[in-house]
Amino acid sequence: MEIEKGTVRRISHLARIKIAEEEIKDIQLKLSRILSWVEQLDAVDTCDINPMTKVVDLELPWRQDKIFEGGNAEIVISNAQAKEKHFYIVPKVIE
Repeated sequence: MEIEKGTVRRISHLARIKIAEEEIKDIQLKLSRILSWVEQLDAVDTCDINPMTKVVDLELPWRQDKIFEGGNAEIVISNAQAKEKHFYIVPKVIE
């Protein structure tokens, strides 16, 4: 697939990349080669291939869902540098 100079300029504009006029021809050639290589994938017959959802055939172990008491707020906040009741006090970061 041949990429036009206008397409290279449009891509550079969208990507916010400044490309010198003398670089456009080289980038045009490189992008055309990449797209030609990708077009080769159309020749591969994938009709009988199932889609992959993962690379390694590994099942993750399941654990039992257990109901337990929520965290004790006093224990959770006990190491806070600054606190008020059950809340952390943090410095203001927005003016």
